[in-house]
Amino acid sequence: MALAHALQMPFDIKRLVYRRHDFLPGLFRLPSLAGIDISKSSSLLPPWPDLLISAGMRNEPISLWIKKQSPNTRIVHIGRTWANTKYFDLVVTTPQYRLPSKRNILHNTITMHDVRDIDRNVTERIRRKYFPDLDPPYIAIMIGGDSGPYTFCRKTAERLATTLNTLSDIKKYSLLITTSARTPVNAIDTIENRLLVPKYVYRWRPDDPDNPYHTFLALAQKIIVTCDSVSMLSEAVATGKPVYLFDTESRFCNFSIRAFMYKGLMRFGPDRLSRDLSLVHQKLVHNGHVAWINKNGLLPFSPPPPPDDVDTTARIIRERLLSI
Repeated sequence: MALAHALQMPFDIKRLVYRRHDFLPGLFRLPSLAGIDISKSSSLLPPWPDLLISAGMRNEPISLWIKKQSPNTRIVHIGRTWANTKYFDLVVTTPQYRLPSKRNILHNTITMHDVRDIDRNVTERIRRKYFPDLDPPYIAIMIGGDSGPYTFCRKTAERLATTLNTLSDIKKYSLLITTSARTPVNAIDTIENRLLVPKYVYRWRPDDPDNPYHTFLALAQKIIVTCDSVSMLSEAVATGKPVYLFDTESRFCNFSIRAFMYKGLMRFGPDRLSRDLSLVHQKLVHNGHVAWINKNGLLPFSPPPPPDDVDTTARIIRERLLSI
């Protein structure tokens, strides 16, 4: 959606309802509609679009099927592809997918985001609704969950709470904490019970029209993000504010067979079967956009302007694929 808006062109949204076996056409790299329930999905009929934006393995067969019906339609796929990248006009990716350097693969630093579209009036309304008595300045805490080699268990939650309680300058701030769909309930319970500083905790719920996530980004002077979420990290970096990474790598937690097996997959398996988020961390630290929390706390730094990946991607699409 962020890319569609950045292109500043009329667009339609196609909502698809997937069947249980929706992964099979993608697995076998087939241009097919077999993975969706056509009767319950948006119509896929002419006139065909000039440009199709998609993401995810389950959408690849649909995109390739449309390309088969309409060879002039340009396909932009976000993330990585299961099928050979040669079938796509442009693949927009980020470091964790470890894709090769090719003309039709655009390597961005962060993921697509809509942070610049934060409405200040909405921000103030949500502040008054959820935490009117919590005084600024604020630090936003963005919490993810289990992902690949990262584990957000109760032990990790205790470590985060202890870290926040002991930061030398934390008493100057109020904390705005948000969970995500992946955050375990017992972990956020631990954080909420152990924190000794002023705070507001938002527990993520689906389809909440007043989710204060963007409000937290807008109001915070500093932002802390758990390192398991590239999307939250990207959106934090897009604010241009100092962003700090909290390490949730599973070595700090109780043994997790899932995390152990994922590490083995990263080391010995094909690149397409895993993601290496540390490559994103390394690049953002190297570029000065983020810093790790260390024993000395949130060391001050001035980040450079955030990457303009959304606008750059839109410009490349207009120039290469649409001749605008």
